[in-house]
Amino acid sequence: MKARGKNIVHMLISVKYAPFCLIAFCVVLYGQSAYGSTAKQPNISFSDLTKEHVLVMGNPAAQKKAVVFTDPDCPYCVKLHTELKKIVGQRNDVVFYIKLFPLPMHKDAYWKSKSILCSSSLQMLEDNFENKPIPAKDCNSDAVDKTIALAQSLSINGVPTVIFPDGQRQIGYVPADTIMAYFDEQPIVTAQPQKTVPATDQTDISLPPNAQARYNSKAYAIVIGIETYRQKLPKADFAVADAKTVTEYLTKTMGYPGENVVTLTNDLAALGDFVKYFEKWLPNNVEKGSTVFVYYSGHGAPNPKTGDAYLVPYDGDPAFIGETGYPLRRLYDSLGKLPAKEIIVALDSCFSGAGGRSVIAKGARPLVMTMSSESIPKKVVVLSAASGDQISSTYEEKGHGLFTYFMLREIRRGITEGRGRLEIGELYQSIKPQVERVARKTYNNEQTPQLITRTDAPIKIFLWNKN
Repeated sequence: MKARGKNIVHMLISVKYAPFCLIAFCVVLYGQSAYGSTAKQPNISFSDLTKEHVLVMGNPAAQKKAVVFTDPDCPYCVKLHTELKKIVGQRNDVVFYIKLFPLPMHKDAYWKSKSILCSSSLQMLEDNFENKPIPAKDCNSDAVDKTIALAQSLSINGVPTVIFPDGQRQIGYVPADTIMAYFDEQPIVTAQPQKTVPATDQTDISLPPNAQARYNSKAYAIVIGIETYRQKLPKADFAVADAKTVTEYLTKTMGYPGENVVTLTNDLAALGDFVKYFEKWLPNNVEKGSTVFVYYSGHGAPNPKTGDAYLVPYDGDPAFIGETGYPLRRLYDSLGKLPAKEIIVALDSCFSGAGGRSVIAKGARPLVMTMSSESIPKKVVVLSAASGDQISSTYEEKGHGLFTYFMLREIRRGITEGRGRLEIGELYQSIKPQVERVARKTYNNEQTPQLITRTDAPIKIFLWNKN
């Protein structure tokens, strides 16, 4: 996870990590922050970052150094701090400059940051991280406000964030070995730039199989893939390709009539389109006994005031998510009113509310289920890419979302093997270990897909059924 440049200014911004997904870091929601801002960035050198309002950890004379933006109440800041302590405990050639950047979602973080800086006490920060009480102090300093302004000017969207002298950034919690690898000039394992899908993948999942499930005139689907956003949010890599591939599978192999499938991508997936198709088009078309399939690939965001989860339309703005986002609760309520026999929702995205945890990687897509299963209508089953404390990763090698890749691969396998039906629980049990294995082996990351349904829901819901 890095961006390079000669100084801090040049490394700012093509960081393609999800700033609303709190799975390995905590998100900033200070007004516009970096989202859509066109203000000229300040010309700040690395040495300028180390001169004031910092806590020094390690050998001040060390040549190997980094600046760490942290929050006293961020759970993954605590984990990273533990790793930093390991490093300075083992090496005398490393120093970390800690800058306190309290997020507004943590109500006590501001006064804690001010108290710690008024005391210039690294020990007080560590006591806080160990859940020990710290005294409230007020030295009439504006150090915390200056750090907040600095972080915003550098487009730092979350904590912890580590900045190295050459402009590399490490966003979110990482183990000590990853940081030491940088200091020792060894390659840091990171996601690679987006690349063309290899030709071999065309025979894997990108082309639907020739065999086809039974035609179902009562099957309806809405497929959404948003990769780029009007507010210039980080890209959700491969989201459009995933949506188009899902549509191909639905119409060419899974028996969905083409006229019954709506595909919305990028600027065709604005908030008005969500309302139009979920709340008008589906009710006008779905009849008793129908099957409905909803697929979403793109960003999600939390409402910091309510903790509700939102899908982020093309014109969505996380700074005004209540006005510009589409709540998951609203989606489920709309689907629950349909006369359909069964409704399947597949979410290749991730999200968490205040205090959540995340590991941010290239292409991570922010939306995580925060609702209990009882909040979901009885006839709706939700297949999500990851659990609430994880992220939904992309599968760079295959050019798809990791979850979507294995979902489509198992659908393809079921059709080519001539199975008469595919039950959603069977699909889940097939893709879960595969996603977990690749996420752990390839990205050193935990990702466990979730199947969410009410306890009193129908026992069997089929993705297709020839019987």
